[in-house]
Amino acid sequence: MGMSLGIFGTGYAGLVTSVCLAQLGHTVTAIDKDPDIVASLSDGTPTIHEPGLRDLLAANLEAGRLRFTTSAEDGVSSSDILFLCVGTPPRADGRADLCQVEEVARTIAPLLDGYKLIVEKSTVPARTADWIEWTIRRMAGSEREFDVASNPEFLREGSAVRDFLEPDRIVIGADTERARALLLGLYQGSFDCPIVVTSVTAAELIKHTSNAFLATKISFINLVSDLCAELGVDVATVARGVGLDPRIGGHFLNAGLGFGGSCLPKDLSALITVAEDNGVDVAMLREVERINTARVDRLLAKVERALWVLPHKVIGVLGVAFKPDTDDIRGAPSLAIVPRLHGAGAILRIYDPIAARNLQKLYPPDDRLTYVESAFEAARGADALVILTDWEEFRSLDLDRVRSLVRTPIVVDGRNLFEPARMRAAGFEYESLGRGETGLRAEPQRVRTVLITGAAGFLGSHLCDHFLKRQWHVVGIDNLLTGTAGNLAHLADDTRFRFRRQDVTKPFLIGDPVDLVLHFACPASPRDYLRHPIHTLKVDSVGTLHTLGLAKAHQARYLLASTSEVYGDPQVHPQPESYWGHVNPLGPRSVYDEAKRFAEALTMAYHRSHGLDARIVRIFNTYGPRMRAGDGRVIPQFITHALARTPLPVHGDGRQTRSFCFVDDLVEGIYRLATYDGLAGEVFNLGNPEEITLLELAETVASLVGTTLDLVHLPLPQDDPARRRPDIRKAQAGLGWTPTVSLPDGLRRTLEWFASTTPAQNFRVPA
Repeated sequence: MGMSLGIFGTGYAGLVTSVCLAQLGHTVTAIDKDPDIVASLSDGTPTIHEPGLRDLLAANLEAGRLRFTTSAEDGVSSSDILFLCVGTPPRADGRADLCQVEEVARTIAPLLDGYKLIVEKSTVPARTADWIEWTIRRMAGSEREFDVASNPEFLREGSAVRDFLEPDRIVIGADTERARALLLGLYQGSFDCPIVVTSVTAAELIKHTSNAFLATKISFINLVSDLCAELGVDVATVARGVGLDPRIGGHFLNAGLGFGGSCLPKDLSALITVAEDNGVDVAMLREVERINTARVDRLLAKVERALWVLPHKVIGVLGVAFKPDTDDIRGAPSLAIVPRLHGAGAILRIYDPIAARNLQKLYPPDDRLTYVESAFEAARGADALVILTDWEEFRSLDLDRVRSLVRTPIVVDGRNLFEPARMRAAGFEYESLGRGETGLRAEPQRVRTVLITGAAGFLGSHLCDHFLKRQWHVVGIDNLLTGTAGNLAHLADDTRFRFRRQDVTKPFLIGDPVDLVLHFACPASPRDYLRHPIHTLKVDSVGTLHTLGLAKAHQARYLLASTSEVYGDPQVHPQPESYWGHVNPLGPRSVYDEAKRFAEALTMAYHRSHGLDARIVRIFNTYGPRMRAGDGRVIPQFITHALARTPLPVHGDGRQTRSFCFVDDLVEGIYRLATYDGLAGEVFNLGNPEEITLLELAETVASLVGTTLDLVHLPLPQDDPARRRPDIRKAQAGLGWTPTVSLPDGLRRTLEWFASTTPAQNFRVPA
């Protein structure tokens, strides 16, 4: 049974909290003083950019679980628990400004009409709850029943919805049994994660300490990056080597321009003042602040060194948000860099996918400052490009096109997005932070070659594209049993790509040097491997033996494409790499899962016996453009039938769950696993950890197509798993990889591709 909850404040934390608590089945009343904000949210229009938020907002408004109001009285009277989610911005002296917190406390006090639990969700200094209680008690009187608790949020902008619905921990600070019981009742039935129950003051301190530690980690790696620059080594390699230690982990070890946003700088400063007020030496935390502030000066020094004279130089600025996937510019390096470049006389052409409008409010356009609509417009005629935000869009830029547009091929990268060797090969003078000497004077490196088997398949063709964009030469091999030449047609004129029609179960040689072998040949959909069972077994036995021998002969690195099917119908959720699986070795599906198990064993035998640098990727459900309409996998089936306005075929009752990863995310993870050093003999899960039932997937596809949901239920295939979800913590720590494309966004892209390439009338419901 859901609770009745009131949320004061609909800013970042307040809006995400309101929507997600409603999504969990609670009745939520969100209160904001601004009638325009209330009207916008009531119409389903979010006031912040956050992936997935708009859809959940609309769904919960429609379901009647969520409403917005300007009436505090309405919110208090209808709620059992009141969350304080108002802003606590920094004051000039570094302390948290608690004016809004006090205002809410004074608002609640006269409205108390029975026991209420008042919960701090805002990030506040330790012992703020004492002041809230004192304020309410003074105004409401001693006879009113209430408790004040703390339940800090740990939301990251750009993934806040996922962070709320899939938390890594929940912290409850409560000093009475009644308050503890209410908050435990709110969370225990909905989340399977550690819950830390402690005092109110400890909970308040946990949030500030957490963010201060993350800030410290970032400043530490940035200090190391300065040393790397002096020693001529790459901080990215150092960070990977350090981050593979499980005691340290790879998160927040990305050297660059440092931390920003509304949380880390503010919370670090607030913790410093609290510590100083209590007589604790904060010299270390002061140094964390100093290192972070100095990152802007270091980047600007690189810009001046690259351009010599700044007046009248055209500089394309890529990114102004403090991090990708948000429009938030609070604490962003752009707030310091843009005015300093402009003040030095440079001509700025600024682009950010969504945050430029916020910067424009502070720095309106003039004769030397222009806001443009794409990265390529920013590059046109530029003397240099300066990268301030690590948007994925910038990472995947067509460098040849950029090179043709700029006046001078200079890139100053504050986020270390690119490999220096790739930028040199593309003809750029590339300055980054902590990567050693990377200008055009450096010695050129030999172009690397990758051999990809299964190159004409859905996944193999995307891998060909990705490696070519990263300036590799690619040799693609495929027998075209399930792959199609059309998937590679766009590469026909690329001199760096060669295709060879070859069955890997037959012996073959490659005369040119090969640096990396990716063995991705194998029928992968149930329909294909059940149609070709013997060939499937041969590809993963004989074909694996042939490709391992080729890698050994060339002294090349080797990556085997394995599958989540090795886990069978798993009894452990989510499935970690250490799980041995629960499979039927004699059933129809065994031709695929047992073949992959044998391929894994053979690969590890080569690694142990011959010292081959071999890795294994276990791929969970993947989708995207170039999937075959008739390959039998669920997403192409649902999409093609939805486009044809015919019933969507669902096997069984549709309650079985899967997790779906968009192909662009998967390919980036594969690239990192294949190219990062120090991973020989390792196995990694790659997939999206967000779980969804097939019925929910069918509803989503039908909604995106704009058709009425109509289902036809088919028999459940033998040994079909009830659940499938990857544990990707190893990939997050070792590769710094997490999927970024939401399911609705990925499905839209896939739908567009299917709609543009295949006539809908060709699809019929299977007999």
